[in-house]
Amino acid sequence: MLCTYNARTVSTNAHLHALLEAAGRITFHVIALQETKTKKSEVRQLNDGTLIIRGEKFPSRNVGDVGFVVHPAVTHLVDSSCPVTSSSHFPPSPSTAKVHQHRQL
Repeated sequence: MLCTYNARTVSTNAHLHALLEAAGRITFHVIALQETKTKKSEVRQLNDGTLIIRGEKFPSRNVGDVGFVVHPAVTHLVDSSCPVTSSSHFPPSPSTAKVHQHRQL
């Protein structure tokens, strides 16, 4: 199950903790975070196995990047995470996470 969340308020660890507390009460596989606006991009795995990917605020713009909260049951499907660079002709692109797709037989 995929959820989306406008994450302007997830720029600090305290706000992230509040989101994770709320996420504990819903069923999800991946929560897509929009407008994370953190000071620095980060990828980390919590003690319970939850994978956190947060993108940073773009310099001199009031625009944030995206991020993901990945449930421990599906973190093994995440292959990698890296920021997508932008060219001078296009606005900055969001971070991406590559996920293996498994086919059911």
